[in-house]
Amino acid sequence: MNFKKFFKIKYSLLKPKKKEILIYDYQSWDFAKILFQREKYDFLYVRYEIINLYVLISSILKNGLRNLSYNYKKTYVEYVSPKIIFSSIDNDISFFLFRQQISKYCFILVQNGMRDNFCVSIFKNYLKLKKKKIIFDYIFLFGDNDRIEYQKYFQAKIFSIGNIKNNSISVKKRNKKFNYVLYIQQARIDRLENSFQKKLWTREKKILNVLAIISKDLNIKLIVLSKYSETYKNFFISETNLKNFEYIYSGLLNNNDRLELIDNSLIIITLFSTLGFEALARGKKVVFFPLKNCFPSLKYYKNYSSSGLFWSSSENFLVNQNLIKKILYLSESNWGKISKYYVNKILRFDKNNFQIKKIINTISSKIN
Repeated sequence: MNFKKFFKIKYSLLKPKKKEILIYDYQSWDFAKILFQREKYDFLYVRYEIINLYVLISSILKNGLRNLSYNYKKTYVEYVSPKIIFSSIDNDISFFLFRQQISKYCFILVQNGMRDNFCVSIFKNYLKLKKKKIIFDYIFLFGDNDRIEYQKYFQAKIFSIGNIKNNSISVKKRNKKFNYVLYIQQARIDRLENSFQKKLWTREKKILNVLAIISKDLNIKLIVLSKYSETYKNFFISETNLKNFEYIYSGLLNNNDRLELIDNSLIIITLFSTLGFEALARGKKVVFFPLKNCFPSLKYYKNYSSSGLFWSSSENFLVNQNLIKKILYLSESNWGKISKYYVNKILRFDKNNFQIKKIINTISSKIN
């Protein structure tokens, strides 16, 4: 048992109130607050950050200690009596299994990040073991690639609508006083003992060296949006040829700030980060430099060529430099033409989440 976690648990004695919506897993809150009014939902803390003792005791008296975790969740749901059970933790098999056990309620899932073959292997294994698809209600995914893949494993109504967070913030016209290239850093540089992370960082160093030359030659400011605090800036300087650049720690920015940084950039460069694909959905010029066979995600979607109109797995410095310059100087109209097809496939943009809100309102009106 993790005793540190045990002593951090909070407890509630209050009987849960009836709510129209129940949020499965508190970590889905960032998505729930965009779609639902706060007074309409409650949380089911499936990581047990908060344990409701009223529900726990009620569950034990009714069912004993057998299957305690499941019976606790089931009892909580029964007290809340929601129309909808919602989650954005799309790689948690327990949410899908919970739906197999409780079919009375309408279950809704939204995707929260780019997925790879490891994620869908959970569903593949279920299909192989049970010899049938997972029964679910509504699944909202980033793009058509995801929808086609999920249809193999789910019997559900599946829609491709983009990233809800990205959709919720309107695209702003670029302020021409800003003149910068934005690099979205991706590798976990505190985990370089991991072979995959080491490969990512090796790749990033090469691309950052390309950008160091381009920003100097074209007199364009370079901003590195990093996963790590300002104390890591010297690490970037020592590992690459970067000298004159602005370093921004993404952890200090909220979603609005990050997307404002995206909208005001001349061009965005990344390996294959979700934020990069959100920028693509917002109509921004983006160039991806994934590892081989990693565009747009590792061994998951249909096969994409190792290099394309705005991505490259090449190790050649000049090839990658020329690709960045080509997209940088491409007209906005031509960029729109070549990127639109891929936007719909990978990550759509649905302004103000019109589609999912319309569907949820229809669901709520039909359920008594």
